[in-house]
Amino acid sequence: MPAAGREMARGASIVLTSDGPDVAATGVVVDPPGGVAIAVSGRDLTLTVEAAASPGTRVVSAASAADAARVARRTIEIRA
Repeated sequence: MPAAGREMARGASIVLTSDGPDVAATGVVVDPPGGVAIAVSGRDLTLTVEAAASPGTRVVSAASAADAARVARRTIEIRA
């Protein structure tokens, strides 16, 4: 996934687009879990920070639908 903004406010959304094949709908993981809603549509991955999300760093990993071993990662920082 190409670079985009790293900091996100509560209630904000960002759409990340894979530069390769589609993202696997069941292959998206947020670590630590909680506070970020995920929606997958083809090559697009939409992250929405929930209003009550605790501030801090999250690592989002998204696996390719064509090859589960191919994983893109993005780090986001949720602001207070």
